[in-house]
Amino acid sequence: MKWTTGLLLAVAMLSLPSRGDSSRNLTEFMGHRQKRWLIYQNSGSLKFSIGPSMPIPLGDKVTFRSCVLSYTLQGGSYSLPTSPIWPWDKWEGTFARSLMQMRRNIERHVANGGVRYADDARLLVYTALEEYMGRRNNDRSMGRQCLLRSICENAQIHHHIGVFSEIMDIVLR
Repeated sequence: MKWTTGLLLAVAMLSLPSRGDSSRNLTEFMGHRQKRWLIYQNSGSLKFSIGPSMPIPLGDKVTFRSCVLSYTLQGGSYSLPTSPIWPWDKWEGTFARSLMQMRRNIERHVANGGVRYADDARLLVYTALEEYMGRRNNDRSMGRQCLLRSICENAQIHHHIGVFSEIMDIVLR
């Protein structure tokens, strides 16, 4: 008799309409999440403390009873931010100004008949890899051949697995 009452109660609870919008599907519900924040809504404090902690031996036969002696040295107390602090807000004008100044200098250089220079970052990385590969083979002249072979082998692989493989694909591309 008790199990039939429980079964009827469970069926009645499942057949009741749910609260809220019943047209939303499960995928939409599971895909929704609350925004995450790197700030603390109600503030708080962060404290730095350090110190030793030592157990005091007791002559008690009960094993779960213990006594601990602790000394702590507490440093500063810092309040946690209640509003977001974005570093790009602070230096946005400086970066934008320097970028515009660099662009004007390049355009002025090209307008005066100069050749637009290429970015030498990839050349620097290739030279460093070539030197490293030459040292690993104990023959400095082999570094260039090893690097060219690595670039060709990397070009033959279309699907890279892992973070290191992705980074090497970007470097050797």
